[in-house]
Amino acid sequence: MKIKLSFILFISSLLSSFALGNIYYLSTHSPDFVRYKTYIDFFIIDNSSVAQEQGFIYFLFVSFFVYMRLNNFSSVNEDALSNIGIKSNFSYFDLTSIEINYNLGIQEANFVIYLLGLIGFYKLLKLYKFSISHIFITFSVLNFFPILIELRMSLKPEILAFAILPWVLFTIETYLKTNMKVYIVFISIFFSLIFTTKASIGLMVSIFLILVYYQHLKKIDFKVVLTTLIFCLSLIIPQMLENYEITGSSILQRTDENLVYSQQQYD
Repeated sequence: MKIKLSFILFISSLLSSFALGNIYYLSTHSPDFVRYKTYIDFFIIDNSSVAQEQGFIYFLFVSFFVYMRLNNFSSVNEDALSNIGIKSNFSYFDLTSIEINYNLGIQEANFVIYLLGLIGFYKLLKLYKFSISHIFITFSVLNFFPILIELRMSLKPEILAFAILPWVLFTIETYLKTNMKVYIVFISIFFSLIFTTKASIGLMVSIFLILVYYQHLKKIDFKVVLTTLIFCLSLIIPQMLENYEITGSSILQRTDENLVYSQQQYD
């Protein structure tokens, strides 16, 4: 009974927070939207160019949802898409159906990514022997946590890091408990995704994992550690090369975006 009530509370908070975001927030006017929308335009409009150094996986995923929302895309011209997110003389009464659907596509994609993150945290917390009811109650609070609402409403790759991190931790912890070699592959896949999302995220997660699992690393067979690194590199390098093909820059570079977007006063 306690589990059922906590689950109902979780579902209610999840759906209500999603609905409120759709009603009251416009993702196409979120911070840095004008910078990151070039990725969406690249995947939808063939002749668009990207001037960013972020990883492409997140934006490819969001582009699919935006494209599906623009179900009459053949009648949508490029000028209409390029004008989305312009804030000069903005009024909610002047919103076009194109921008509304563009906004919904972003929020729906982020919602799916957020759900994947919650599933990962659920499995991780279950592995740590937390009670199911406590997990759902915690998730109910997280659904209205300001920082997570911001991630779900904005076109930013940080939400992908939120979703993948628990899976990295879960696969590492499961490997340490079971010693099953298949989890080395899963660790490599999830870590490569989070590392290529954004350079700062990749660096912070790498440092975090080293600090947390340093004692375990000293006990693990060197061949296992080497194999894991090889697997990771075999997945990271192709993603970095593909990202270079799309953006013309490495994720390890730092673009002066204030100059690119004529925002010298941008804070």
